[in-house]
Amino acid sequence: MAEKNLRHEENRGVHRLVMDHGPNALDRRLMGTLREELGNLAEEGAPAVILASAHPRLFCPGWDLKLLADAGREEVTVFLKDYNALILDFFSYPGPTAAAIGGHAVAGGCLLALTCDLRVMTRCPGACRDRDDEARGAPAPSLRGDKKFPPS
Repeated sequence: MAEKNLRHEENRGVHRLVMDHGPNALDRRLMGTLREELGNLAEEGAPAVILASAHPRLFCPGWDLKLLADAGREEVTVFLKDYNALILDFFSYPGPTAAAIGGHAVAGGCLLALTCDLRVMTRCPGACRDRDDEARGAPAPSLRGDKKFPPS
């Protein structure tokens, strides 16, 4: 049986997707599981979703660079397509989303958190940082948090 890398919990109609994949570095398996769960929820009427981490000090460090270091051009291309699809899936999810950031969210992990409508983070210095993704041309959601709810 395959090791679970994501816990899906539901309480009173609110669904928590809890990344439980060691330090939660984004590899193709974790990204695929997140996309599958989010897609299933969208088909079920798009209930509220909270994205969280089981790691006590780390929300998500971004891409799994250890895997990418030895990857060829084609593998990196597929990885980037998967990552962009994950970001788009969260950004365009029709229901409300929130990121519960209990630790560092670095680079691609920070962008993943930013795709959510609401972000709540711990008082951890630098918990969401490294916006260098913009310099690399990765799509970056607004920090204003008004993605789906225009200011009144």
